Amino acid sequence: MRKIITAFLSILIVIGIVLGNGVALAHGEDEDKEPEPDGAGTAVTFSASPRFPVAGQPAELTFTVLHQGVPEEELPLTVVLTPLGTGHGHDGAHHQHSGEVADEHPHDEAAEPHHDEGSDEELESVTIAPAEIAPGVYTAEYTFDSGGKYLVTAQIGDEQREFEVAVRSAPVAWSFIIGLGAVSVFLAGMVAVVKTVRKEW
Repeated sequence: MRKIITAFLSILIVIGIVLGNGVALAHGEDEDKEPEPDGAGTAVTFSASPRFPVAGQPAELTFTVLHQGVPEEELPLTVVLTPLGTGHGHDGAHHQHSGEVADEHPHDEAAEPHHDEGSDEELESVTIAPAEIAPGVYTAEYTFDSGGKYLVTAQIGDEQREFEVAVRSAPVAWSFIIGLGAVSVFLAGMVAVVKTVRKEW
C-alpha cells in the first residue's frame, strides 16, 4: 500500500512540474536586458513582448537607452523595421538579437514616420516612433504582416543601433503540447502503479 501511495505522489509531482514549465513557456518572458559596463557610451537594449511576435497580432517593442548607466530622456528616437534579405544596404553593421546591447553605427535618417520602397521583392521598411513611458524607456506597438526575421534599427539622431527579431507565422499551440505531455506522464504513471500492484499481489 505504501508503494502505491508513493507512486501516485510521484505522478502528481511530475505532472505539476510539466504544467508549471508549460505555463511559463506559454506566457513567455521578456529577455533580461544586459547592464552597460561602467564608462561606456550610449547603450540601447531591445525586447519584444511576446518574445517571438506572431504575424498579424500586435507586439510591444521596448527600447531602453542609457548613457554611462543613466537613462536618456526625451530623445528623438525612431525605429526602422526591415524584413531581412530584401537587399537593403546594411554593410558593415553588426546585428544584435533582442535584449543585447548594440554597437554604434552613424546613420542619417528622417525622424518622421514613413515607408521606404523595398527591393525587387517589393518588401518595405517601416519607420515608427516609440513613445517614452519612463525615463529612458521607449515603447511602440506594431503588428508584423508576415513571419520571418526582421532587422530592427533604433535611430537616435545621427546614430543607430541594430537588432534582429524573429516573427512567427502562427502562434505555438502550447495548450495542446502541455495537454499531450500531461496525458503521456499520467499514462506512464498508471502503468507503473499497475506493475506495483501486481507485484504486491
